Amino acid sequence: ISNSRKTNGVDGIPVVNKYVAASIVWVILSIFAIFYGIHHCRATSYSYNLRCDVTNCVWSKTDKGILETFSVSRYDFLDAESVRINSKGEYADTATIKKMPNQRYGYSIRLKFRLPTEPDSNIKVEKYLLLSPYDIGRRSARTSATRLQSYISRAKDIANAESSRSVSFFGLMTSMLGFISLCLSCLLGQWADKPPRRIISRKAS
Repeated sequence: ISNSRKTNGVDGIPVVNKYVAASIVWVILSIFAIFYGIHHCRATSYSYNLRCDVTNCVWSKTDKGILETFSVSRYDFLDAESVRINSKGEYADTATIKKMPNQRYGYSIRLKFRLPTEPDSNIKVEKYLLLSPYDIGRRSARTSATRLQSYISRAKDIANAESSRSVSFFGLMTSMLGFISLCLSCLLGQWADKPPRRIISRKAS
C-alpha cells in the first residue's frame, strides 16, 4: 500500500528518522551542558568574610554550600598579617617556601584571635585562622592586612576583608557553549520527516 506509514518490522511502530533523532539528542546534550555549567559554578563557589565594627568582628564562611560563622570581640582580635599559602590552602612559612621553591604559592591573611578553648568556657587561648584558603592576590592581601591592623590599633573603627568567587570559568564557558549549541540545534536541526517527493510520470504519446 503506497500511502501507509513505513514501519521497522513491528506493526504500529514507525521508523525513526535518523536526522530527527540526532536533532533531539543534540538538544538534550545542549540542555545538559547548560545545567552542568550552572551546577559547577554552585559547587565551586565560596565566600569568606570578616566584618568588624566598633565592638566586635564576625567571620563567616560559605564553601560548597556549608555555612560557618563565629564572632569575637574587638579586644580579642590580636593581629592580621599577609602570608603565603600552598596549593592545599595551608599556611606556608619562609622555611617551607625555601625547601620547596618550585611549588606554587598564593596569598592570604592570617588572623590571630583570642578564643575560648571550649564553647561557653571562660578560658581563652590564642589561635590563628586564615581568612581564606584560596589565593586572594598579593595586593589584596597586603591592603586588607593593613586595613585590619589599623582597626586593631584603634586607628579605625570599621574594617572588612573578604575572598569570594561565585562563577567558575569552566562552568561559565560550559553554560555559554551549551546555550549556543541549543540555539544552533533549534535553527539547524530537523524536527519532522520531509514530505515525500511526488514523481509525475508521463505517458508515452
